[in-house]
Amino acid sequence: MPEAKDLWSAMVEALKAQSLDLPDVLTHATRIEDLNADSLDLIEILMTIEEQLGLPTAFFDEQALVGLDTLGEAEIFLASSFVKGPRLM
Repeated sequence: MPEAKDLWSAMVEALKAQSLDLPDVLTHATRIEDLNADSLDLIEILMTIEEQLGLPTAFFDEQALVGLDTLGEAEIFLASSFVKGPRLM
């Protein structure tokens, strides 16, 4: 399981790679809706995080991101995926 700082760094890098109109500072309190990312952007962000962390494709369940409010909540969700393991196809 990656360390929390690795997961947060992977999230920030994945967000920057999407060329979204990001706030100057990304924090755990940054609202996901403020990123102006559509559902395809979110899937691509998850795929980038998986790649950066050396995880198998579709390790994270993108549908579970629906309803999350902040980047901090997203980080907790992603970290909890390591406890549960990859989703089954």
